[in-house]
Amino acid sequence: MKRKLKLILFLISIPLILFIFYWGFTYFSFSFEKDVSKGKLTDTLLSPDGSRIAKSYFDVKPGALGPTIVIVEIVNNETNKSKIIYRSIESYNFSMKWENNNILNIHGHKLNVDNEIYDESGNACNSLAMKNQYKKCYKGR
Repeated sequence: MKRKLKLILFLISIPLILFIFYWGFTYFSFSFEKDVSKGKLTDTLLSPDGSRIAKSYFDVKPGALGPTIVIVEIVNNETNKSKIIYRSIESYNFSMKWENNNILNIHGHKLNVDNEIYDESGNACNSLAMKNQYKKCYKGR
């Protein structure tokens, strides 16, 4: 009887361990660059001093009711380096405007493009792989 119980516990523990490993790996290793497709470029906006360009992309998921994922990427014109600072599911009235050279207002979220990000899902905020890429991370509801 003990042997049978041990076998059952062993067989149950294997899928559980695999699930925990998969969840931990995907949850803590999330990265905008690796895990987000940008979609179609919809708008570009030059910063007031001309040093950066904000680019918005819409990635429409298949199906009539599929969500539209909005990505905002900042490109530094001097170094030509880019980084994604915003990811959200939007349905209508997406907007972005520069408040000053460092603050970009994206659909009501004011982000310092040097060290803040917004990820509606919260995956970027929880990711150990992204912790050194920002000082403050905002997540959706």
